[in-house]
Amino acid sequence: MKNLGIITEYNPFHEGHAFQLSEAKKRYGAEGVIIVMSGDFTQRGAPAVMDKYARAKTALLNGADIVLMMPSLFSVSSAEFFARSGVNTLIHSGVCDTLLFGSENDDIDSFKEVAKVLIDEPEEYKETLKEGLKAGLSFPLAREKAVRRIIDKKEFFLSSPNNILGLEYVKALMQKGSDIEPIAMKRVGAAYHDASIPNETGHFVSSSALRRVLENETKEDAVKKIKTALPESIAKPMIEAVEENTIINREDAALLLHEALLRTDDYTVYSDCSEELSNRIRNMRNEYTGFKALNDALKTKELTYSRISRVLTHIMLDIKEEDVKKAAELDMAPYIRVLAMNENGEKILSEMTSKSDIPVILNVKEAEEKLSPDAYDVFKKDIYAADIFRALMTQKTGNVYPNEYTRKYLKV
Repeated sequence: MKNLGIITEYNPFHEGHAFQLSEAKKRYGAEGVIIVMSGDFTQRGAPAVMDKYARAKTALLNGADIVLMMPSLFSVSSAEFFARSGVNTLIHSGVCDTLLFGSENDDIDSFKEVAKVLIDEPEEYKETLKEGLKAGLSFPLAREKAVRRIIDKKEFFLSSPNNILGLEYVKALMQKGSDIEPIAMKRVGAAYHDASIPNETGHFVSSSALRRVLENETKEDAVKKIKTALPESIAKPMIEAVEENTIINREDAALLLHEALLRTDDYTVYSDCSEELSNRIRNMRNEYTGFKALNDALKTKELTYSRISRVLTHIMLDIKEEDVKKAAELDMAPYIRVLAMNENGEKILSEMTSKSDIPVILNVKEAEEKLSPDAYDVFKKDIYAADIFRALMTQKTGNVYPNEYTRKYLKV
C-alpha cells in the first residue's frame, strides 16, 4: 500500500485541508493517508481551539485514514522541532512513502536547495546570521537574510509560515537520509494570516480567520459565519463545539498560567526560555492581567510573539528544558500514539505494528508497560496536557469530561 503522510494541526480543520486530503489520493495516488497531528496544545503556543478527537474525526470524515498524535513536548515547539518530531514519527512508522505539505511555493527543488544550506551552514551563512542577530534581528529574519546571501532568488519564500515548516520537513528528511519523498503542494485560497471570512460558501478560509471567529464572535454570529464559510461536513463539528461552549482560547488558560508563574523566580529551567526572557517575565508578573496581555508586554524586536507564547505555555504545562533534551535523545519520536482511524486505517495500523521500530500505543493503559522509563516520561507530559485541556473545558461548561485513561481511540 502506498501511504502518504501529512504533518498538521487542523486548528481548526477547514476546506483547504479537505482539498489537500482529496488531492493526496487523486493527484498523488495515495492508497492511505497518515496524519501526524498536534494534540491539546499547538505550535503557536496556545490550547487547540477544539478537542483533539473532534479534529481527528473531522479529518477522517474528509479523506484521512489514520490520525497519530505528536508528543506534546514537540507540538508546542519551534518549527524545527515540530517538523523533526513529525517527520521522525513517519519514518519510524515504517509504512510512509511520501510526505505532503502545503506551501506558498510548490518547487520542491527550491526547498531542497535551501535545506542543504541550512544543514551545511557554510561560513558566509554563519557570519551573516551572527551579524543579523547582533543587529537585533529575530532569528527567523536573521536566518532569511543569511540564506539569501548564499542563494539569490527574486521571490524568496522563507518568510511564509507554511514554507518555513515545509523547509524544516525537507531538512529533517535529508538529515535522516530518509527514502520518504517530500512533495510541496501550493496552497489554494486565503493566505496563512488572512483573517477574512468570505461571504460565499466554498472559499478556502484560513485557520487564523476561523480561530478569530471562534474565539471572538458571539455564538450566533460565529455559527452564521461558519455556515457561510464552510461546507456542512466541516462546519457541523465546529458548530457543535460553539453551541456546547467547548471552543478554547488562550485567555481560558489565564488563571492556570498565573498560578504557574508564581511557582518560581527562575524560568530558565523551562524549555526555550533564555535568561533575558526569564528576567522580563519575573519583572512583569506582578502586573499580570491575562495571557495575551503578558505575551504582548514581553514582545521585543529579538523575541517573536510565537516564541514567547510557547515559553509561557511551557511554564504552564511544566515542560522543562531537560524534558525536551531527554525526548530529543529518543529521536523526538519515542512512540506512535493512535488517536483515530477508519477501516483503511486499520490496515495501515496492522502494517505499522509489524514494521515500526518504536512502540505503537493504541490504549493509554498500555503505555507504561510498552515504553521505556524515559519514553514514558514523555508520554506523561501528554497526559498532563490533556488533563489541563479537560480542566479548561470543564471551567467553561461545568461539565465533566473523560480522562485519557477512560477514553478510547476513535473508529470512524
